[in-house]
Amino acid sequence: MAIELGTTDVRKIYLGTTLVNKAYVGSNVVFGANAGAGSVLSSNFDDNVILYGVGTAQATASIEFQTDGTVVGGNISQLNWFSTITAGIGSSYWLLVNTPSSGTFTAGTTGSRLALSSVRLYTAVTTGTGQVRSKSVTATYEIWNASTGGTQVGTGTIVLSAEVDNS
Repeated sequence: MAIELGTTDVRKIYLGTTLVNKAYVGSNVVFGANAGAGSVLSSNFDDNVILYGVGTAQATASIEFQTDGTVVGGNISQLNWFSTITAGIGSSYWLLVNTPSSGTFTAGTTGSRLALSSVRLYTAVTTGTGQVRSKSVTATYEIWNASTGGTQVGTGTIVLSAEVDNS
């Protein structure tokens, strides 16, 4: 059975004639949006996200957790941390990105819960000339419904990988 991009909306993927909500490589989501009915469930955003950046002088890989429940990043078509896109939903949730298990973020706060009422950006940046340089960061994240205590409503792993190759 063929996997193909939608013909009227290239942000959709089909397996045969069936619309695919998520596509994975191994256990890592490479395309998709969370389905749901407007509420965060304990398993609603348990995803691993890999984002790549490449360049010839500088490369940046980034992920942004938006205030409306979406996630934006280099190779993400559409991914939500909340089950439906909802203006201002971030004011009810907090993001904790744990200290990376490998690498360090170029930008982004780790180790404390941050209100999703503001966009939360995490980046890995590398630069170089006449050589190959790379930077990779792996960290787990958690989404909570309170600044302290409360219920953890989502968790997963972020991998940012940036590579400059101008050798």
